[in-house]
Amino acid sequence: MDSMDVSARENKILKLVLFDVTNIGTDWMDVLFNTQYVFLCERFTLNNPNEEEGVDITELPHYCGWDYIVILYAPELKQMTDSLMAGLGIPKEKIIYINSRKIICENYQEIKYIFRELPILRSEAEFEQKNNRIKLSDVNAPLFWIFISFDQESIRVLYDGFGREKSTGSYYLDPWENKDRVSELRSMINNLKRMIPDERIPVFILYARVYETYREAILLLRKTFPDGYTVIYYGDLIDKHRFKIEEAYNDGADYIFAFDEKDALDHNVLYLQEPLSGLGALSSDKEAVTAAEFDVLFVGYAKERLAKILKTYEVLSAAGLRCEFYIAGVEENDMKYPDRIHYNQWLDYSDIIRLDIKSRCLLEILQNDESYSPTTRFSEARLLKKRILTNCTALKECGDPNVIYYEDVHDIDFMRIREPYEDNGIDYEHFYSVDAMLRSICLAVAEIKQ
Repeated sequence: MDSMDVSARENKILKLVLFDVTNIGTDWMDVLFNTQYVFLCERFTLNNPNEEEGVDITELPHYCGWDYIVILYAPELKQMTDSLMAGLGIPKEKIIYINSRKIICENYQEIKYIFRELPILRSEAEFEQKNNRIKLSDVNAPLFWIFISFDQESIRVLYDGFGREKSTGSYYLDPWENKDRVSELRSMINNLKRMIPDERIPVFILYARVYETYREAILLLRKTFPDGYTVIYYGDLIDKHRFKIEEAYNDGADYIFAFDEKDALDHNVLYLQEPLSGLGALSSDKEAVTAAEFDVLFVGYAKERLAKILKTYEVLSAAGLRCEFYIAGVEENDMKYPDRIHYNQWLDYSDIIRLDIKSRCLLEILQNDESYSPTTRFSEARLLKKRILTNCTALKECGDPNVIYYEDVHDIDFMRIREPYEDNGIDYEHFYSVDAMLRSICLAVAEIKQ
């Protein structure tokens, strides 16, 4: 759209007045003005000027020096509202109309989409033009999905299906090389132009760490592909990132998803299972190993859970289980059992998969109480037909005999670890495929629209 001025988004702080003709003012109004671009001073209501959130409407003309007057109206009140604004001498170019019928109360995802357009849309007609893009929720839409992330082996394995699945592609940035960021983003845009077929609408799935590093990325994608969509995906806990969700929405992200279900709920974004679509290339011998080299495998960073990891090791070893533990990020003074535990040893993702194959059971220990959904280790266990020992509360009542849930390490059923994997007939390769991920995005967006 010609009216989209990226510089205005970056530099301008808007001063808006909200005139609520419908008197449906609720908490969602706070969402409207909860951005770095908007400063709200007053709210006006039509029938209740003395309420705490409203002031006398005759004062409205005093705010004509502000950027816009935002009018929330119902269709049956449109003519009356026009007459009222004309009577008060409010210039038409100052007015932004928002039809309240397009707003589903408490549906913050859709509300944010509407309201973050206010800095650049001068009229409801422009909003309609923007909103009439081909719908992401339309399963028959001519979409082309592109995953954008950093060039890491584990990421490439997880998202390997992009480029293999129909109408998909991937682009990997290399932030570890000393490159000029502007030049690297320009190169990315040029490559994306060549990658996307002319008849397709691009949907960019931007890994949150990429946006964290390349904050100009969304603005550049919006400017280059105005009919496209941008999705931000958190592959780690949201609060571990150095940007706020509102900043991504303000820059133009259409939808935001997170891998952890509780984290998504707490931050009012959408939940999305992370794929693991390239494991087959690393594990041609992925059938269950009849003579496992060890019973329990743990691979991960210590982070805030070193004490939990070591306690679990002690209990499992005391029960006579063969344990193989690889713990990274540990200070030398904190290394217990250094002759039996591998500390700070670098493993490629392919090395981890080879260790998975040699084990009977994988151990998953969530970082802290903030985590809820299972990690990639759980996905590996399902795809490689392994049992998993986990403290993930989301799996407490899952009913899968291959999932051994525990809260206290002393309550672990050690016999279940030694038992063979029970095949339940579920097609986990499809469950963790990119195709399943993209269908989940469309379904989630469709639910928002409803």
